[in-house]
Amino acid sequence: MKELPDYISRGQIDNIISSVGEEIADTLLEEVFQIFSEDSRTSIEKFNQFFDQGDLMAFQKTAHHLKGAAINLGLDEVGSICMQFENYTGELPSSEIRVVLDDLINKLRVLNEWISTAF
Repeated sequence: MKELPDYISRGQIDNIISSVGEEIADTLLEEVFQIFSEDSRTSIEKFNQFFDQGDLMAFQKTAHHLKGAAINLGLDEVGSICMQFENYTGELPSSEIRVVLDDLINKLRVLNEWISTAF
């Protein structure tokens, strides 16, 4: 596995490695990150769709799904943004939410680029 980017918690990855053992950790991490990559691409599409449609409940469910996976992989920033979206009740202007959503989408795209070359 390539060097971890700064936005992935080394501690969480070390916990995974110590739980399963070094001999299978790379294979497991590759598989888990590949699944996350696929899920995040789907989530990007859903976030955009539900945001544009104003479907707050579906937007929150998408955030909840991605949050759990992100936190489990040590993607604390992604998890934190998703938690904000999960708890969002419509009180902020959509332009402010769009800025944060675009930031999340950019983080996910950068992460997906790393995943595609890391293993």
